[in-house]
Amino acid sequence: MVELLREMPLIGEVIDHSGLFIKPMHCGVVVLQQSDLVTDTALQLPEFGTVVSSGSETILSAIPKHWMLFCDLEIAPKTVSDYSSQVGEANIVVTDMSDQYIVLRVGRKHARALLAKGCELDLSVDIFKPNQCARTLLAHMNVVICRETNEDFKLIVDVSFASHLWLWLKGATAEYSVGA
Repeated sequence: MVELLREMPLIGEVIDHSGLFIKPMHCGVVVLQQSDLVTDTALQLPEFGTVVSSGSETILSAIPKHWMLFCDLEIAPKTVSDYSSQVGEANIVVTDMSDQYIVLRVGRKHARALLAKGCELDLSVDIFKPNQCARTLLAHMNVVICRETNEDFKLIVDVSFASHLWLWLKGATAEYSVGA
């Protein structure tokens, strides 16, 4: 297993109400960043604002010329090596950032309403569709929001803000715990 440089917060935490489920995930995060001086590359990277999943990997682009790849934590170093060998002369930097980000899965029928409490994006399914992503503010914190299905989202947040975001989520979900 990969040894992280910092202790990841929220280990074992879960918010589970009848219409809402939130769970932290510790996974491998590989960042690919492309320089303005670009040559062609054989890599098939998703377009800005989109998410592509293939097998155990998910890759997204919430910032132009910047991709985040999510994989099993144990294979992140190999993934960095594999992508580094594929980029060749394309001026793309590949970095293991697994200890920098945490992923929060937010799902079930109240997920969109919860996120709308702290986010100005229009998260209605006809505007923000499955397999789309965006970098935005949630409760005044920088996050990347990915829509997986009509009712399921992933939040990618810097690990240094994770505990603060978790406290906000716990407070914001209070109305969904009534009768649970």
